[in-house]
Amino acid sequence: HPILFSTTVYKNVEFGLKVRQVPKSRRPDMIEASLERVGMRDFMHARGGELSGGENQRVAIARALACSPQVMLFDEPTASVDVNHQIVIEEIIRDLHSREGISIILSTHNLSQAAKLVHKRIYLFEGRASAFTHENIYHGPVITQGGRRYCLVREKYPFPIDGAEDGPVKISIDPASIEIRKVQGATGKSEGWLNGCINQLALERDRVRILVDVGIPLNILLYAEAYAEMNLSIGESVRIRCPKEAVAVI
Repeated sequence: HPILFSTTVYKNVEFGLKVRQVPKSRRPDMIEASLERVGMRDFMHARGGELSGGENQRVAIARALACSPQVMLFDEPTASVDVNHQIVIEEIIRDLHSREGISIILSTHNLSQAAKLVHKRIYLFEGRASAFTHENIYHGPVITQGGRRYCLVREKYPFPIDGAEDGPVKISIDPASIEIRKVQGATGKSEGWLNGCINQLALERDRVRILVDVGIPLNILLYAEAYAEMNLSIGESVRIRCPKEAVAVI
């Protein structure tokens, strides 16, 4: 959540220039250019408290941009904004690098967003840099059904596991090992399969990242060729299954 001063958008963007002792005569053009860059020029005289979360975020970007940075840091930049503003802010971040030549350091839990925006990734796990990433992380108690062991996520979604002791566990589900099918005909329950809907698609090198809502969000990775054969689209109903080998207790 960016913090804006309780004054106008103009004065918020001016603050950094004032601190850096930029001559007053140069400030208006720099402020207007920065606000224009993020699509907020028409809000120049609005007060910070009157803006939406996404508008606040864009003013904060303009405030930093006015100071001509070589590097900008973004911490979960779209975590608290609606979908429309998320798209706008992602475009702004992409353009800041491609058009302005600004280096961007971005922290996010949104791996689909990372796939769209970044060139180099560093994964963190439990506060440390990791050579690999755990995805689709959930926790729940261990249960036994039909002689098989499962982690029961949110008291509703059982995922098969191996070798875990009784009690709560944390699991990671490999997105490349999750099976996905188009829904054919009726959508009744099938053993081990969950019904869901595709919410997001993102190209990630030679793969497509698919975010499926099955009651909980699950990231799935498909090679581009497999994705093209299935011809999946946003909003489409699908079924997914997590085989035991896709689930690791961490």
